[in-house]
Amino acid sequence: MTRSRPLVGMVVLTAASLIAGGSAGGVGATSRVPVLFPLSQRTVEGDTPPAVRALLEGEQRAAIVRARAAAKQPRTSAAGCVPFTDAGGKRSLGPPAPTVRARIIGHHVEVLFSYRQLPASAACRPAAVWVVVFSGKPASTTFNNAGAVGTYAVAGPDGRVLVDLPWNGSAPYSLQTSSSTLLGLFGPRTRQPLACPAAGCLLGYQPAAHSWPMPKPV
Repeated sequence: MTRSRPLVGMVVLTAASLIAGGSAGGVGATSRVPVLFPLSQRTVEGDTPPAVRALLEGEQRAAIVRARAAAKQPRTSAAGCVPFTDAGGKRSLGPPAPTVRARIIGHHVEVLFSYRQLPASAACRPAAVWVVVFSGKPASTTFNNAGAVGTYAVAGPDGRVLVDLPWNGSAPYSLQTSSSTLLGLFGPRTRQPLACPAAGCLLGYQPAAHSWPMPKPV
């Protein structure tokens, strides 16, 4: 898969995500990496208050203008796109993939991503990073990424996110990341195994039917 719908709905949330994110806690260099929160789709509903409707529609119009401008910019290797082979075996050009470091912390995975350089062309520049934690084998009945998929706006070269372990999952766990542009063009996927902490990996969150209790241990 190399294309999807333009990220119009997601792009309008970039500023909100960054305002909510702020700076990460922790020790050392990671404390200076901004924490990002997952993007969520905001749509106009029948009961949306007029003031909110006007705000959302204005953001959507502005995002469409940015997407149209990106469509006119070059999508070439010289502009910063990277060549790769997509899942269907087709050679393509897309946004660069970030360098990723990750560690399991309890029921979560902390992911730090970094782009060596963000292309100047919006047709090649990552607008969002997609993060998936899974257990089992891809393309099989054992594959499980339930509750462990997140999409985050890219506004700078570095970011830090926190993703759940897959619900009802069990070790070994793996991490997959990819980038997409304003136009929904995906780049190469990166996949890596996740090492368990010294005390071992926990099982993924296992809520009972019709309930949502806190996982144990927390």
